Amino acid sequence: MTAIDYAYKHGLIVSFDPNVRPALWPSLKRARQEILKALNHCHILKMNQSEWEFLFPGKRFEDSLSMLERKGIGLSAITLGAQGSIIGSYNQWTKIRAPQVKVVDTTGAGDGFMAGLLYEVLKRDKKRLRFEKSELQEIARFANVVGALTVTKAGAIPAFPSLSHVKKYL
Repeated sequence: MTAIDYAYKHGLIVSFDPNVRPALWPSLKRARQEILKALNHCHILKMNQSEWEFLFPGKRFEDSLSMLERKGIGLSAITLGAQGSIIGSYNQWTKIRAPQVKVVDTTGAGDGFMAGLLYEVLKRDKKRLRFEKSELQEIARFANVVGALTVTKAGAIPAFPSLSHVKKYL
């Protein structure tokens, strides 16, 4: 929360990928409470489908964008593994399939996706995180490629593809 306070004080964008790891929490109830509280302080949210279901049981992501917007989240993404991702902004969303790749190690796939998403967002230099559907498609496509290429090598961060590699794949 100290880092979030600092970011807000300096007008920075706060992104959040909860990476729910039950073994790291005293209880799942506590994990859910703390993560839901943190959502009120982020602008960009990324989680996988099981994390979404843990935090919002019975709610479809596509139908929940206005709820996320009320929390101040301008851009949200759900990763779906080999099926790609769903990305949304202000009641607009798109589902983009992931490219088919030979999987070596899935460690870091979500981090790669998030890196690609943040790259595309920052490249646009918007004051408000409000995106047209065509922009959401471009952002999701790029992020999906980064995530997919990440799984073609062992490891997490060291497996991230270079920008030139991603562009060649696009």
